[in-house]
Amino acid sequence: MAFLRKLKIGTKLIAGFVAVALIAGLVGFAGFLGINDISRNKMPSVESLLQINVEMAMISGLDNLLMSPKLDFEQRQAIYKDIQGHTETLSREWARFVKLPMSGEVRKLWTEAEPFINAWWTGHDKFIAKSIELDNIGVDDPAKIQYEIALRQKDHYSWIWSLSDSLTKGQTFVGQLDPNLCALGGWLDHYETRSPQLRQLMISIDEPHSKVHEAGAHINQLMLERGPGWEAEAWKIYNDVAIPNMKITLDVLVRMERSVGTAFSVQEEMLKQALEVNNVNFDKAIELIDAMVEVNQKAVSAGVAKSVLWMLLFTLAGVAVSIFLGLIISRAIKQPLQTLLQASEKIADGDLNVHIQSTTKDEIGQLASAFSHMADKVNRVLSDINMAAEQVSAGAHQMADSSQLLSQGATEQASAVEQITASLEQLSAQTTHNANNAVSASSITNQAMKDALLGNQRMSDMLVSMEDINESSKRISKVIKVIDDIAFQTNILALNAAVEAARAGQHGKGFAVVADEVRSLAARSANAAKETAEMIEGSIRKVGAGSQLAQDTAKALQNIEKEVSKAAKLVGDIAEASNEQASGIEQVNRAISQVSQVTQTNSATSEEAAASSEELSSQAQMLKFSVNQFRLKTDEAMFETPVETPEDSDKQTRKKKKITFEGFKTAAERIAGTIKGLFKKRDQGKGRKAA
Repeated sequence: MAFLRKLKIGTKLIAGFVAVALIAGLVGFAGFLGINDISRNKMPSVESLLQINVEMAMISGLDNLLMSPKLDFEQRQAIYKDIQGHTETLSREWARFVKLPMSGEVRKLWTEAEPFINAWWTGHDKFIAKSIELDNIGVDDPAKIQYEIALRQKDHYSWIWSLSDSLTKGQTFVGQLDPNLCALGGWLDHYETRSPQLRQLMISIDEPHSKVHEAGAHINQLMLERGPGWEAEAWKIYNDVAIPNMKITLDVLVRMERSVGTAFSVQEEMLKQALEVNNVNFDKAIELIDAMVEVNQKAVSAGVAKSVLWMLLFTLAGVAVSIFLGLIISRAIKQPLQTLLQASEKIADGDLNVHIQSTTKDEIGQLASAFSHMADKVNRVLSDINMAAEQVSAGAHQMADSSQLLSQGATEQASAVEQITASLEQLSAQTTHNANNAVSASSITNQAMKDALLGNQRMSDMLVSMEDINESSKRISKVIKVIDDIAFQTNILALNAAVEAARAGQHGKGFAVVADEVRSLAARSANAAKETAEMIEGSIRKVGAGSQLAQDTAKALQNIEKEVSKAAKLVGDIAEASNEQASGIEQVNRAISQVSQVTQTNSATSEEAAASSEELSSQAQMLKFSVNQFRLKTDEAMFETPVETPEDSDKQTRKKKKITFEGFKTAAERIAGTIKGLFKKRDQGKGRKAA
C-alpha cells in the first residue's frame, strides 16, 4: 500500500496497535453492555422476585404459626414483630421490582400475579386482625378451655345425680365433698386467663360451687348419723341449697363456655381465612413468581450467550485485522531492509560502486540514504588515502635524512649538558651548606632572644618586689610614728603622775618612782622610734634608687630583645633565601638532567625515526595495494550507478579477490599509528630543545 511508504516505522506500529486496541475496546464494550444489562436489570429483578418469594413464605409461615394453641401472649407478640420486619422488606422489594424494566413475558406474568399477591396481602391483614382480636379476648387456647368446661359440666351433672340417688336409697354419698379437691376447684385454682370476662365468671362460680359441695357434705353427715327427721332435713338441704347452687354453678359454666366459644369462633375464622383464602392466593402467587424468576433466568442466560457471541465475533474480527495489519506492516518494513542488506553485502565484499535508492520515507528509508552517503564518503576517503600514501612515501625519505642530522646534533648537545650538570651539582652543594649554617645561626639567635625575654621578665618581677618593699616601708614608718606619739603621751602622763605624787607628799613617793620609770621608758621608746624611722627613710631612699636602676636595666633588656628579634628575623630570611636558592639550583639540575635524557632520547628517536621512515614507506606501498583492491566509483558515476541485482552481485564477487573491511581497517590503523608516533616524537624533540 503506497500510503504506508510515507509513514515512519513507529507510526506504522502504533497504527497497528491502535487498531488492535480499538478492537479489544469493542470486545470489552460489547461485553460491558451485556453484563451491564444483566447486572442492572435482569439480576436485580431475579433478586427482588426471590426476596419477595422468601418474604411471602416467611409471612405465611408465621401466620400459620399464630394458629398454634401452644403459644403464649409474649410469643405471639414476638411473631407480630417478626411479621412486621418481613412486611417492610416485602414492601421494599416490591417497590424495587416494579421500577425495574420488564420484558413482555415477565410483565404479563406480573399482571397475572399482582391480583393474587394483593389478595394474599389483604387476606393476611384480615388474618392478623382476627389474631389480634383473639389476643384481645384473652383466651389463649379456646378449644382446650372449652373441652375442660364441658368435662366439668359433665362431672357436676353426675355429682348431683349421684347425691340424689344416694339420698333416695339412704346410702352414704361417695362423691367428692371438698370443693378444692374437686376437678373444677383444682382447675379454677391453677388456670390463669387474660380475659376479664372469663376471670370474673371464675370468681363468681366459686361461692355457689363451694355451697354445693358443703350441702353434699351436710347431707352425707345426716345420713351417717341417722338422727330423728334426718331424711326430711337432708331433702330440704338438697332442694334448698344443693339444687339452686348447682344450677348457678352450671349456669356460670355455660356462660364461661359461651365466652370461650367467642374466642374459638375467631380462631376458626382465622383457620378458614388461612386455609381457604390466604394459602390459595399464596400458592398461586408463588407459582407465578417462580415462573417470572425462571423467565428472567432464561433471559440472563440468553444475555450472557449474546454477549459471549458478540465478544467472540469482535475477537475473531480483531484477530483477522491484526494478521492483515501485521502482514502489511512487515512487508513494508522487510522489502527496504532486503535492499539495504544486499548493498551491505556488496560493500562488505569490497565493491563500493553501489547506490541505494529507497522509495520509503520512514527510518529505513533514512537509513538507506545515510548508508548510500556513507558508501560515497568511504569511496572518496579511500581515493584520498591512495593519494596521501604517495605523499607519505616521499616525505618518509626526507624525514630519514633529517633524522640523521638531528642525531648528530643531539650527541653534541648531550656532551655540553653533562658539563653543565657537574657545575650545577657543585653549586648546589655549597648553597645547601650555607643554608644549613644560616639555620644554625637562626637557632642561636632565637635562643638569645628567649634568654633576653626571660631576663626582662625577671627584672619586671624584681621591680614589682621593690615596689612591695617600698610600700611596706611606708607602712612601717606610719607605725613608728604612732609609737612615737604613744611615747610622747606616756611621757606627759608620767609628768602628770609626778606632779600628783608631789602633791600627795609622803604618800605619793612610790607613785613618783613609778612615774620616773615610765617617763624614762617613754624617752627610750621615743629615741628607738626616731632611730628606726631614720633607718626606714634611708631604706626607702635606697629602694627608690634601686627601683630606678632596675627600670633602666629593664629598658636596656627590652632594647636588646628588639635588636635580637631583628637579627633573628634577618638570619631566618637568609636561611629561607638559601633554602630557596638550593631548591632552585636543584630544580635547574633536574631540568638539565631531563634535557640530557631528552637529548639522548632525541638521538635514539632520530635513529628510530630513520627506521620508521623506511617502515612508513613500505606501509604506504602496502596501503596503496590495499586501496587498489576496492572497486571505486568514477567521479561521473559516483551518484548514478544503480543497485545491482543479487545475481549480478554474486557473479562479480566470484570474479574478484575477497578483501574485507577488516583487512583495510587493520592496515589503515597501523599506518595512522606510525605517522602519529613520528610526528609526536618530532614535536617532543623540538620542545625539549626549546626548554
